Amino acid sequence: MAERACITSPWQTDSDIAVVVCSYSISPLALKNRLVRLGKRLGVKFHGVMVANGPHEADMDDPRWSVLHGSNADLDFSAYAQGAQYWLDKKGPLPRTVLFLNDSLFTSHSAAANLRATLRLLGLLGNIQLPALVGKTDRYTTICHRNPWSSLDFYVSTYCFALNPAALMTLLQLEKLAAVDDLGHDIDTHAPEWGHRLQPAFREFLRANISYTNSPYAWHNLHQHVNNKHLLRKKARCIYFEHRFSGELGLNGLILPINAGPRAKISLLFSEFFSRLFRRLSWAH
Repeated sequence: MAERACITSPWQTDSDIAVVVCSYSISPLALKNRLVRLGKRLGVKFHGVMVANGPHEADMDDPRWSVLHGSNADLDFSAYAQGAQYWLDKKGPLPRTVLFLNDSLFTSHSAAANLRATLRLLGLLGNIQLPALVGKTDRYTTICHRNPWSSLDFYVSTYCFALNPAALMTLLQLEKLAAVDDLGHDIDTHAPEWGHRLQPAFREFLRANISYTNSPYAWHNLHQHVNNKHLLRKKARCIYFEHRFSGELGLNGLILPINAGPRAKISLLFSEFFSRLFRRLSWAH
């Protein structure tokens, strides 16, 4: 399988983008239509796989798209793993790059700004020989101030990111890495054995997100789901996956930020701000 990941498609053009999309709050068909419309604005054509983690119908009559019923075992990340495996299992060469996103790109972010900035780096990403990741980077500011695996002071937010073929295998290793670190689905987050192989500061970082209800850094839905221990374990694993994935790529590959440099950073910040403001004004009416 690792050998297969090095065989890339020579015919993929810069305007033909392979994607893995996680659908949960938006139906697969509606999400595909929104992405296709945005692609027309950006001058690209998206094709790939829609992983349906939510309760929606997963049928889609479109030869450029396949639909998989997602397990939702690890929320977005189980969908990303299913999508990565889909591309690895397909006959023929792999795309030079694969874009990953979930529907929060449309519900919580500026989809156009994030995609435009990501697409700008796909040409470079497709040429890089090492495992590489493109995405929006965020700095560590609380509790754990560096990534425990790469020692970098930033990580990549995984609502929208892109990988080259070499990095697909790293994504598929995350579930095994979580098992080694004792972050299983059946271990309560308050148990002393939960995540006991992790760096202690990072374990507390995870608990501050999904266990400590008086934490100002807690997941915004924690109070709503405080008694749903199974969901909180899944959410903790997803936060771990996001940071472990950045750590593995930072240690053994490359990370290409879409918000590197003052101009790119400020542009994305303004786009995100106005996108949130527009949504709030829309809801108010």
